[in-house]
Amino acid sequence: MTHNVWLQVAAELGIFGLLTFAFLVIRAFTSNLAAMRLLRRRRKRAGPAHLNTRAEDPELPLTEVERRTLDLNAKGMFAAMVGWAVCSLFASVAFNWTFYYVLALGVAGREILIGRRAAARAAEAAAPIATVPANRLIRVHA
Repeated sequence: MTHNVWLQVAAELGIFGLLTFAFLVIRAFTSNLAAMRLLRRRRKRAGPAHLNTRAEDPELPLTEVERRTLDLNAKGMFAAMVGWAVCSLFASVAFNWTFYYVLALGVAGREILIGRRAAARAAEAAAPIATVPANRLIRVHA
């Protein structure tokens, strides 16, 4: 009998199974971090607008309730992954449902945000030229 998740996966699935499982664990963490990064509000930059050479992403079209719900989901799933990672060192629960639910819920939040960002970019690209701010035109054509 194995004493933790990593030994259990290595013993039952071999090195390629262990690498695949480690990839899933890493992706669970990075998905939650990506969702938290996407939800961070943009700060106004100091200085003239013509010095900012990087094109800004449009603001995510989220209501405050949606933003709060997705933020709580990302932070909660990150905390759940930290808890699971600690527990994985002391129990052989690699094939139980807990990790896979947390993985799916973390990835779902990130995918919702990526879809909303893509929709906002498409709406901005389809907007008439009169609604695009003047400093955006300077950056595009300079």
